[in-house]
Amino acid sequence: KNIIKNLGNNLKFIVMLRNPVQMAYSLHEQQVFNLNEPETDFKKAWNLQEERRRNKKLATTTRDAKLLLYGETCKLGNQVERLLNIVESKKIKFILLDDLKEDALKIYKETLDFLDVEYDGRTNFVAVNAGKVRKSKSLAFMVKALGLLKQKLKITKGFGILNKTNQTNIKDFKRKPLNPEFRSELVNFFDDDIKKLENLIKRDLSNWRK
Repeated sequence: KNIIKNLGNNLKFIVMLRNPVQMAYSLHEQQVFNLNEPETDFKKAWNLQEERRRNKKLATTTRDAKLLLYGETCKLGNQVERLLNIVESKKIKFILLDDLKEDALKIYKETLDFLDVEYDGRTNFVAVNAGKVRKSKSLAFMVKALGLLKQKLKITKGFGILNKTNQTNIKDFKRKPLNPEFRSELVNFFDDDIKKLENLIKRDLSNWRK
């Protein structure tokens, strides 16, 4: 609503959707990386959601308890439903991450058509924002604390030391497959929401429920 209020109704929206089970797992990894999630085991973090809803067991580095409520955050059907109650469907392009991975060029061209933008001839699409972890959590906390202190002291200039230190403390990381039993639990949790999303975007998402 705020986007439309500030920019008007002559807008188009691009919405990327992914399997909520994979999304929740990835979101947990990202929150751990951002130092917002103190529990590094996803299953344990998932089971802490109800307590966290009551603002218990939160670390001092967590900015907002809602960031750790993975189930609600990843219910995309509910979110798309709210969007469609505000924006006409013809002004929205829904993209499945599965489709993008399968044929990035096709999705790219479709998106340009949706935006009435001429194709620029691009054919190479490199994956970005791949999985990553901190080599040293202690060093990461120190960099974060110094960054917060810098903001508090209203220091606007620097020598880039914190940023360089942060970058050297990062390494690529390949996520392990979820335990099959736990994955089935997540699939059951998201099942109704996936069905809702299917009806809203008119796509068969049955493979997400397997």
